[in-house]
Amino acid sequence: MITGEFSDPTPTLGVNFEKARIGDAQFDVFDLGGHEVYRQTIWENYIKLSYGFIFVVDSTDKTSIHQAKEEFWKSVDIKESDDEFLILFLCNKSDLKESMDLETMVKELDLYKLAKIPNASYQFFKVSLKTGENYHYAMDWLHNKTSKLIEKREINPLMFLIAQREGLPILSIDRTEVQHDPYLISGFLSAVKGFATEVFREEGVLQFIMSDKHKYIISATEKSIYATLIGINESQEEARRIMDVIKEFHEETKDYESLEIFVARAFKLDMQKYIVNREYEQEA
Repeated sequence: MITGEFSDPTPTLGVNFEKARIGDAQFDVFDLGGHEVYRQTIWENYIKLSYGFIFVVDSTDKTSIHQAKEEFWKSVDIKESDDEFLILFLCNKSDLKESMDLETMVKELDLYKLAKIPNASYQFFKVSLKTGENYHYAMDWLHNKTSKLIEKREINPLMFLIAQREGLPILSIDRTEVQHDPYLISGFLSAVKGFATEVFREEGVLQFIMSDKHKYIISATEKSIYATLIGINESQEEARRIMDVIKEFHEETKDYESLEIFVARAFKLDMQKYIVNREYEQEA
């Protein structure tokens, strides 16, 4: 996808982040390590974060088909939500004679059950990433479906904040132009501090505040408050979804530098247009 050339891949350790161009669109692609320890830890956050997932199966490996089935349906369960999401299922190595046919793969992995999930858009392809067989058809499907989702769900946050439960900022990421609007900044911080006072000792609370031009989305966990500011016509559902994933990631890591990177990727921020204010100290 990245180079247009086939090469012998090395196993992914952890997460590889790449930008891949498909047609006229640039995709942020998270290549997740498939070892068991990674399936049990990092998969959930990144699957929830994405518009959907590409699940690649070795169609020649009959011995691991049941393990693939188990992990595939775990991924579907993680992703399933009220929002539409995409599943691109690729049966790779179709150029080899021992490759199972698509009908067999659908049956063995119970893929027909996807028809019962109304908000899942999905497609299956027999492909060879070595010869390029059906690869472009699969990418065209991904491009077209993702473009439609983005139209519904893309947001461009003006401000994002993580604060202590008392409302004191820990990490803030603000659009550059916001720094020249003291009324917007003070209004945002006042909303966060007011929320902190209202929900003291509560968690899981979500609040929407709307003004003439903006939407404030604020929520709390046991230790932290998360808030973002978006335009009045942007999707608060999408902002809430991304914030929920960020909260889960934060609860799993004490590394604020990693959290900062994750926030930027989650909101797809062009960091040249944002200013980061850090008040945190790394926890041991």
